[in-house]
Amino acid sequence: AADLTGTTLNQFMVHAQVKEAQKAINTEQVIHLSPQDADIIFSLIENPPAPNNHLKEAIQRHQAFFSEKD
Repeated sequence: AADLTGTTLNQFMVHAQVKEAQKAINTEQVIHLSPQDADIIFSLIENPPAPNNHLKEAIQRHQAFFSEKD
């Protein structure tokens, strides 16, 4: 196969490994959603729910923590 591509065996092997590594990375980076799930996510992005008490408390803790650092 290396001869057919005009490369050395080492170059061919490195190229094949890089190609497989990129394939593995791409597989892990892509999230597949059903059309219904995609609609739900887009709807939540466009119309986020109001913050609940836990989120409000977390925001207050965050602001207090970072305002003390200044």
